[in-house]
Amino acid sequence: MKRNEKLYFCTNKKKEVYRDLKENPQIEVCALSKDTKKWIRIRGEVIFDESEEAKAQVFEEAPHLLSVSPKGKDDETFVTFYLEKASAMEFSIGKDPKSIPIL
Repeated sequence: MKRNEKLYFCTNKKKEVYRDLKENPQIEVCALSKDTKKWIRIRGEVIFDESEEAKAQVFEEAPHLLSVSPKGKDDETFVTFYLEKASAMEFSIGKDPKSIPIL
């Protein structure tokens, strides 16, 4: 989600990925287009945001997440995070990579 001009994600503190992000907050996310001829890479440093406001926004924007976290913003194991120092690049077969805006 977009919050405070930052790109946010969420996870659960019980997951291995949470422990990995706490140990090494430098991440890269890659996503392919359906035809797999284009892809983006987003890099940044994970900053956890455990504010009630951030958690509430997640469930407002993605109410289907209540199926895995029925307590919603009151779930103490649910956590949001954003990327600091984030950058994004678009790649395409046969073309030079180009920088793209995150938001």
